[in-house]
Amino acid sequence: MVNPLKVLGSLAAGGAASTGTAWGTAGQESLPKSLMSHWDVFTAGGVPMPGIARVSGPGVVHQIQTKKTPGQDGAWFTDLGRDIAKFTVTLTLGTTFDWDGFSGFVQYLQPLNPTGKLMPVSVSHPAINVLGIFDAYCTRVGIPHPGSVVGTFEVDLEWVEWRKPVATGTGTPKKKSVNDFSPAGKKYMAASAQAEALEAIARNAPRSTPAEAVEAAQDNEAATKARMRAEALRDGPPPSITNSGPDNPETPEQRFERMGRR
Repeated sequence: MVNPLKVLGSLAAGGAASTGTAWGTAGQESLPKSLMSHWDVFTAGGVPMPGIARVSGPGVVHQIQTKKTPGQDGAWFTDLGRDIAKFTVTLTLGTTFDWDGFSGFVQYLQPLNPTGKLMPVSVSHPAINVLGIFDAYCTRVGIPHPGSVVGTFEVDLEWVEWRKPVATGTGTPKKKSVNDFSPAGKKYMAASAQAEALEAIARNAPRSTPAEAVEAAQDNEAATKARMRAEALRDGPPPSITNSGPDNPETPEQRFERMGRR
């Protein structure tokens, strides 16, 4: 497959001796469109930008805020919703045609409305359209500089997605407030204490032999179920929890009670 950047570099080098341009190196011919794909062309405001375009950036980011509680594993999560995307378009210019096209179009990259505020423009490129980005602000037009291919120049265009705020219902999962002195609060405190005890047993359970490993797994299961019960008492109806099944006549809860009496 032909590399369009190499072809553009050869055009620039071939015209260096006979063509004077803004930088004094680029050739007059434009890169044949037959050598370019949709991935080589960036369109802004419905107009294809000159040269060869390369798009880069972090992509679409979903903002998640975490809040850590001292003395507890895990954290609370607050979903802040989808953030606006940022990306950079690097144009490689290697001919007089490219330079003249960029010079004539650069003023339209940052249009202003009648009050002097920057306006977004429609943007088209497979890498950003696949992420649902179709309108953006051009926040910076970089200074053209020598490109990675000899005889070419590059210019970076920085963009910020335009997206109208839409309510998504995201936020922090609500916690049910439990009064420690109410009947429900006392049940929660007792269930939480049992869960902590089971978690301590599970952490310290020996695992040297297969039998001990099985018992340790049962301890861990019991601790998990106890923690689920405690959280259910605090946050809502308890989940449906079954015992360990016919292969284990002694449930983890029963084993905990037996060990507690030792």
